[in-house]
Amino acid sequence: MKINKRTSYPYPIWGWNDDYTIEIHEEDFTIKEIEDKEDFVYELELLAHNPDIERYIADGAAVYACSIDCATTFYHDFIPSEDAKFQIRIPRKSVNKKVEVKWMIVAQKAITNFQSEYLNPDYGGRTSFPKGAMLAYITSFEINPELSGELHSFDDLFIVVKNTVSDNIEYWLEGDKIAIALPEEQLEIFNSAAGQKYAHVIHATIAEQALIKAIFNVKKYSTKDWANIISQYIDSSDDEEIPSWESIENGEAELTIENALTIAEDMLKYPVKRMFGNIRNAFEELEASND
Repeated sequence: MKINKRTSYPYPIWGWNDDYTIEIHEEDFTIKEIEDKEDFVYELELLAHNPDIERYIADGAAVYACSIDCATTFYHDFIPSEDAKFQIRIPRKSVNKKVEVKWMIVAQKAITNFQSEYLNPDYGGRTSFPKGAMLAYITSFEINPELSGELHSFDDLFIVVKNTVSDNIEYWLEGDKIAIALPEEQLEIFNSAAGQKYAHVIHATIAEQALIKAIFNVKKYSTKDWANIISQYIDSSDDEEIPSWESIENGEAELTIENALTIAEDMLKYPVKRMFGNIRNAFEELEASND
């Protein structure tokens, strides 16, 4: 199911809006990726406590769980756990493009007389849950199987093409990669100078401009591969000024120009600083050749 906090349910969900007086914050859970060649492996741990829900987990009426879905390959898995700390495994050969993981607590049996002092007063201290109900929503995250944790090369995110439409440098977002469209003369220069020696200059100029445009349009093109990459970077950011991807997707927050610059700089590994290193090296080579 699609997790959207604007959806109303007939029962309270811990971690969902204000259904409980105790909340689940980002610091209340951990997600750790474990290196594995055959599978995507993640170790999950919920650190927050709700003793009233934990009582039902202890007697088998509820369970920690992850629901895993890949829309491209139709892969689906449901991984339950009796413990707040557990691992999930996703076969690398079974998924492609975007994989969605939803982490929650689910009722394995109907719970007819749930009582909790932590419930929002609107519930009068008690409620009931049908079998399969989501008792708690911890978080959701995405995996892009085509990439590892970092942007390793220019080609992971961008494609450079000839602009046959105009004589301008343009950035097109309709494809699965961000297209940098160069007029013929500039394309010839790029092809001759875009190797390792001048990669930092390319990153600090046309790549960063293209990426900033893409970041501002990431919600509009959320189904594209490049948008999946950007959304993952947004969710993994430690910068408190950058809103979560969930809040952006749900229309609860928007990215600012400062956010876009920060994300682009981080994704491209601070290309302006690297460009100045290129310039320094070029001057040093020139001086050496003149000696």
